[in-house]
Amino acid sequence: MQIIDFERKGQQVKFYLGDHNLSNYHGDDWNDIPYEHNAGKVYDKYITGERTLTFKWNDIVLEPSDGCDNSRYCKNDMRARKVPCICVLREEHQDDCTLFWSFTDIVGNDNAEKFYFGDLLLPNSEATEFARIIEELAELKRHYGLDKQEAFLKAHANITLNEYAKMLNGRNCQPNLTTEELLLAKQRGFVVVYGDSDDRVEFEGAIREEGHTNPLIKKAPAGTLVLSKDGQLLEEGSEDYARHLLQDCNVIRVYYYGEDGVPWTFDTNIPHEIFRTYDGSYDDEVENDWDEYQRCIVFELSALK
Repeated sequence: MQIIDFERKGQQVKFYLGDHNLSNYHGDDWNDIPYEHNAGKVYDKYITGERTLTFKWNDIVLEPSDGCDNSRYCKNDMRARKVPCICVLREEHQDDCTLFWSFTDIVGNDNAEKFYFGDLLLPNSEATEFARIIEELAELKRHYGLDKQEAFLKAHANITLNEYAKMLNGRNCQPNLTTEELLLAKQRGFVVVYGDSDDRVEFEGAIREEGHTNPLIKKAPAGTLVLSKDGQLLEEGSEDYARHLLQDCNVIRVYYYGEDGVPWTFDTNIPHEIFRTYDGSYDDEVENDWDEYQRCIVFELSALK
């Protein structure tokens, strides 16, 4: 089974587990930032087991909201494995750090153990010793994760841009690429572009960039993002930005609630494919009952000039 949600109380963490092939699990407001003030627990229908881990008194056990007033993550970020849901720094590894009060302080520490959504874990196991738990995780990843990942990449080794867009079409709010889909995009040189929160544009796959928009601007472009030939976002106001903008080269115009009322749409002359996400419940039987949320784009990095 895989981790699909969690709750933490002090040194105890309860992980909610689902089938290891599950991908589109979610709960209320999983697309809202910060998750700690908005997101509900994963829906019960996805839960097939639980596992509660108790850590030692002096171990540091933190989640992304620790050490800040409002985290910059939503639960969908965790499902997409952008950030671990729990970080643990054991007492014996704390001598090489001086600050432990925030999640940011330890997430980059090589000795920290990180638990991600999608990590495999056995329910109700008798294993409670921390070292044994880590061995168990590693064994499960070897047994399921790597084989699954390799099989997925091999099966889609020659996927086209259009086929990849169809793979992502119809999801809830954000694309929430799985680890395998993200690796496939990197392998094929695909770049996925989508809106996040109300003022961020994410670029994932062959490149990793983050652009910003002004959500107060409706109908007119809320942001005009310009990429270099190698996929780096150019700084607004720079000579390269102005030159590319004048030539309408590698320009992506972002609309927030544009003419047709869709929250996120993108306009670009970069050759691309479009896929749609929807704001609705996966229990809905008719897709047309959902509200269209985004018209995301995906393009090949090699298409940039």
